[in-house]
Amino acid sequence: MQKTIAKKNTAGLLLPHCTLSRVGLQFESQLTAEQWQEVGQHLEQFSGSSQWWLGDWLLHGEGQAEWGSMYDNVVEEFEGKYQTAANSKWVAERFAFSRRREKLPWGHHAEVAGFDSEEQQDQLLDWAEDNGEDGKPVTQKKLRERVREIRKANRIAATPELPKGVYRVVYADPPWEYGDKRTNNEQSGSAESQYPTMPIDEICALPIREMSASDAVLFLWATAPLLTEAVQVIEAWGFTYKAQFVWDKVKGFNGHYNDVRHELLLVATRGSFVPAVETLDPSVISEKRTKHSRKPDRFYELIERLYPIGERTHNEQFARRSRNGWQ
Repeated sequence: MQKTIAKKNTAGLLLPHCTLSRVGLQFESQLTAEQWQEVGQHLEQFSGSSQWWLGDWLLHGEGQAEWGSMYDNVVEEFEGKYQTAANSKWVAERFAFSRRREKLPWGHHAEVAGFDSEEQQDQLLDWAEDNGEDGKPVTQKKLRERVREIRKANRIAATPELPKGVYRVVYADPPWEYGDKRTNNEQSGSAESQYPTMPIDEICALPIREMSASDAVLFLWATAPLLTEAVQVIEAWGFTYKAQFVWDKVKGFNGHYNDVRHELLLVATRGSFVPAVETLDPSVISEKRTKHSRKPDRFYELIERLYPIGERTHNEQFARRSRNGWQ
């Protein structure tokens, strides 16, 4: 029978020779050197494991249909308080128990969890285990750099040729690169865990200026942290900022300064290209968010109402799905 390591009492969890609580360790009055070393071994063994525990706890509750709305209520309150809750659940879901590496911390698994291929995830974890110094795994920073290299290579290999032609309506949702390295699931908004991102200079260098007519309009998605970078892209593409729509996602996720529940659709023009319509849409549009980065169809409809399909040529950059009338 496996030995029970931790037991609960009113003060915390009992480990051999000490009690573990939320505020620290309380030791027995006197430890031998061997006992002190044993405590350290237990702490090292479980270091970083709390994120796996939290993720598995959330996943287990999600599978209990007979609990009704209780699970949803608990998780909503929990995720509102703890940014790591959604991360932990997502990474635990991406890695079955049998695929988790004891030699690698949770953070290493989180770095590669965004790859759809389990084979590619395992290859990266193998690389992390085998390429460190002194028999240790590589650091999480080095693994992150490796992931970036592979994502960039994958993106270049998968990039189709740009369409030929000159367009009067351009709709763009760039894969912005963030300095924030939190790995979140689709509920909490991390980009790098979902798809290959691009640095600002690469986005600015795209030949949108050459593809756009002398009288044209640009609709550019931007997030609050990268608003100034979005304006930089507008100018690099040869447009001038004019207005914005606010997408209220109804349910937000924790940012650094507020509970972020909106995204911006910036409107910019070159030349003279003002829509001739009698009724304008409101500047704030509320639509529940769905999959990571997927924008509501209502914004396609909004653009097509302002600039009807058939009268102008429409181009969508970084399209994730096809739509009639758009290239």
